[in-house]
Formats: sequence, structure tokens, C-alpha cells
Amino acid sequence: MKKNLLSIRLKFVENNIDVNAKIVFHEPLNEVNLILNNSLNINKIENNVCSIQWEKTGEFIPEFRVNSQKIKVISEHPITELTITYYGTVSSWYNVLTDEIKALSFYSVWFPQELPFGIDQDEVIIEKGEEFFIVKGEFYSDKNTWHYGGKGFDPFNIIAYKKSVLKTVSNDFLNIYYVDHSIKKHAQKTGEVYKDIIDFYNNKLFYEKELPVLDIPCIFPALKTGGGYQRNGLMFATDLGNDDLYLQWFLAHETAHNWCQGANAYSWEDWLNETTAEWAFLLYALHKDKNELFQWSIEPKIKNVDKYPSIKTADGSRPQGVHEKGTVLFYKIYKKFNQDVIEKMVRGFTNLEIKDTENFIKMVGKEIGQEVAQEIIKGIQS
Repeated sequence: MKKNLLSIRLKFVENNIDVNAKIVFHEPLNEVNLILNNSLNINKIENNVCSIQWEKTGEFIPEFRVNSQKIKVISEHPITELTITYYGTVSSWYNVLTDEIKALSFYSVWFPQELPFGIDQDEVIIEKGEEFFIVKGEFYSDKNTWHYGGKGFDPFNIIAYKKSVLKTVSNDFLNIYYVDHSIKKHAQKTGEVYKDIIDFYNNKLFYEKELPVLDIPCIFPALKTGGGYQRNGLMFATDLGNDDLYLQWFLAHETAHNWCQGANAYSWEDWLNETTAEWAFLLYALHKDKNELFQWSIEPKIKNVDKYPSIKTADGSRPQGVHEKGTVLFYKIYKKFNQDVIEKMVRGFTNLEIKDTENFIKMVGKEIGQEVAQEIIKGIQS
């Protein structure tokens, strides 16, 4: 069976990246459009069988990502294989290139994106890798390369630590990677907190799900703010916070996304993913009688919610504040009805076959009550 393949060879050159990206097409094309981080300099684009032309056609900022250059590749003959070499820096949201830490992610558009087809098979090879440890990578000592991808987790989040400064904390549930000594105190607490959270999620709130051992790369002080993101078995963190409240929130919210996902994150429908994940955390706080933790999260959202636009947008785009607006909407329902209603709503979303607001409201109306469904309809429009 033919597949669309993306193979990347990556080198760290001081605080830049040197990349050779090879794309093999399932179906030949005469024209290919793609995007790359606007700070990257393209050296050349080649086709394996014939000469091609390419040009930068403009710039734009894709959802959740940084300013990118739009590239058009044109050939007189069908393109079956494309090789793009480029060089530069991609420091941006969740991305750093320092002597001690290299962090690259989807958000920076460090690899070709917005291709006219999906990628069926992928691989990232990091060359000259003896100085580094790559989270979720595999080192080949005979080739001095790290290999990453093709194993079911997001292949484009490369977090590399210089071995000489890397520190770790590990137990049966997770591994934490960091370089700054200030992380150590909270890193040692994380295993206990995380176990408590997954015990609640797996045995009480959600359907039981086997979770992989979690890798938590912390990149403080390369980045000092910004929170993090969760992928299958990877929870990226700028740091683990300066207090126990932040640590519990970060772990509980991001872990909840193992269940609370599936709605279109690039549209206003993302309120479902973020609201249910935040309320999974808040339900954890309620079940554990952690009132201070509950108030620490909800009070700032209530205070600031009116500055954000409505959740539902006319054009379907994702507005600012869907996380806060959705969380406060559920809070109003929690106060008007009860905690059991919220639990059923959160659990019901995770069990939906098609995860969007229309189906969510139908489920709520049928399984919980039309009065609650009407509160949601009114809330997403206000």
C-alpha cells in the first residue's frame, strides 16, 4: 500500500536548526503548497525526477502557531518526491534553542505543514546526537543519531537536553526531565500527585484507560511562562510551578485531555475540550475536599470572564477565552443544579461518538435534562 511519507534529518548548529525534509507522495502532484516558520531560510527545494520552480507567495499565522511563510512548488511533470533543505531559528511559543535545551514543536511550524495530504508515516533523525538526550527518542550509537517518531505519539515534538546538565526524577508512573535545581522540589512531589489524579480519573470519573508511562520535560529557565501541552505519553511543561496548587492544576488539567479531546480544536468547538478538562480538574478538587485549590482556579475565571466574546462565533473561528467562558458556564450550571450534573456532562462528552456542541447538547437534553441543555445553548451565545 502506497503511503505519504515525511522523513526529516535534523542537526542543531549552535542555536539554529539545519533541516533536510523529504516528502514522498502517495499520488503525484504538479503543484504543492506548504508552510514553514517565517524565520527559516530555504536553501533549496528539489524533485527526484525533474526540475521544479518554487516561490514564497505570502505570509499568514495559522491557528495556534506562529507567523509562517507560504511556499508554492510547481513542476511541469508530476512530483513524486520533494526534498526541502532549510536553516534558521524557530524560537517562539513552546520552542527554544539554547546551549542546554532544544525544544521544537508543531506550534512553531519548524517542519513542512499544511500539505495537501495527510502524513501516513514519519520519522525524525537527529544527527550528531552524542551530546544530547532526546525525550522519547532512541539512540543509535553506531550512527551517532537519535531516531524519533513512527510509534503512535506526536512525532514532531523534539525536546533535547544536553546530557552534561540533565537531571531526572522517575517512578513507576512518570519520568521528569529538567536542568534547573529549582525544579527538584516539585519534581519529587509530582509522582504522588499524579498517581492520586489518575486514580480518580480511572476509577471514578471516566471510563478506565491504560495510560503509558508519562514523560514530563520541563524547560525552565529557557522559558519561564506559558503552561504546557499534553500528547500521548508526553506532557510538555515550562516548569512545575512555584506552589502545590499550580502543580496539581497543571497535572490534572493536562492529564484530563487523555479523555477530554476530540472536538475541533481549531474552531469554537474547542470549548468542549478545554471546559471538560478544566472541570475534570475541578471535580478532582471537589472530591478531594481541596476547596482552596477549587477557588484558586475558578475565582480568576469568574472575575475576567466578561472581557471575552461569546463562545460560539458566526464564522466558526476559535475566539479568545473559550477556556474561561466554558469553565464559568459549567460553574453556573454547577451552582444552579449540582455536582452530579457536571460529572454527567463531563463524562458524557468523553463518550460521544461525534464530539461537537450539537451532539453534546442532544446528549445533555436526553440524559440529564432539557433545562440543563437550555442553559448551555444560552451560555455559548452570551
